[in-house]
Amino acid sequence: MDHYKVIGGVGDHSVWKHEVIVIEPKKVSSRNTTLLYLASATAGCMDDQPITNAFQNVDTAFGDVLAHEAELITIVAFQVPNCKMKFADDPEKKHRSEDSQLAWSLHMFLDSLDPNDMLIYPMAKASLAIAKAAIDYEVKKGNLDEGAGTVFQGASKRGWAMWMVGASVGAKTDYPPVLGILPMVPIVPDLVKNLHR
Repeated sequence: MDHYKVIGGVGDHSVWKHEVIVIEPKKVSSRNTTLLYLASATAGCMDDQPITNAFQNVDTAFGDVLAHEAELITIVAFQVPNCKMKFADDPEKKHRSEDSQLAWSLHMFLDSLDPNDMLIYPMAKASLAIAKAAIDYEVKKGNLDEGAGTVFQGASKRGWAMWMVGASVGAKTDYPPVLGILPMVPIVPDLVKNLHR
């Protein structure tokens, strides 16, 4: 499974593309559960360029450890968010990536109060669509049962997207069941106190 498209995004990327690696451990303890990890260290945010050395990077290695220790089929997804983006209302008209994308999308949200303007929303949607595509792929291969669900994991801004994935529980969608979320994000209830000490 090389990549597929997710419709829906912000900026000049209304169609997102992702490279996905599905790791099948030798022993699988559940045909109803998968893990999804959004790559962070080598996220692949480079203008639609393919991930190089995907099997020799820290994110894939982390996914491999997850798969074999948990004995679950594990999905490692790259290019979430897709980069670089140019936003129509950005007076600088520059291509933004990663944190700059997130900051501009939050600026747009504060002006519009439309949650669809926040980059986190399409990142969550991409996570769900990636899980669906990978599960469909593994069901066709006979490795998973129909109706299998996913535990979602991501760090930093990708961890924030996991909170949105968790918020989708109970919504009627075509996506696989959300079995859990593992957002790797520090809890900072008082930004001023905790960041300026």
